[in-house]
Amino acid sequence: EFALHSVGRYFTPMARELLCEEALRMGVDYVLMTDDDMLYPRDLAFRLLAHQKDIVGALAFTRKPPHTPVLYLCDVLYDSVAHIQGPRFRSVLNYPPNALVRCDAVGFGAVLLATRVLRTVPKHWFAKNAAKDTGEDVLFCLEAAKHGFLTYMDTSTKTLTDIEAQAGG
Repeated sequence: EFALHSVGRYFTPMARELLCEEALRMGVDYVLMTDDDMLYPRDLAFRLLAHQKDIVGALAFTRKPPHTPVLYLCDVLYDSVAHIQGPRFRSVLNYPPNALVRCDAVGFGAVLLATRVLRTVPKHWFAKNAAKDTGEDVLFCLEAAKHGFLTYMDTSTKTLTDIEAQAGG
């Protein structure tokens, strides 16, 4: 059984927050988030569900050049000026094709998220997670990991931007 819910005209972190709140209210098992500037395979939901993972994204790339995959590993670095530790994300450029890849974070342009993650990770999941160097989606993956949830990317399920599709991507 599927339900469709759209949240428009909101800042992305807030839209994600509202979508997840509605999913919990509806009692669904998973939330499939897709950005409106991307194209997906028709069977996206089935492909991602087949993995039976708590957080799994489809292969997508950054909008701006050099168009790196939104498949990330995280290093913890010490900022000697601010005297704090913080995450530093690096894109995995040499990922295995057509595989389910364990990673530290994925972009949420096309992601399937089990609502059990939302019931465990304290709110606010996205609205509080803003950083200069990364997005709310990537920081959510880190927060979920603190609660025992792993993140994966399915490199066999690729998204396209509409520009890539027009160019024959």
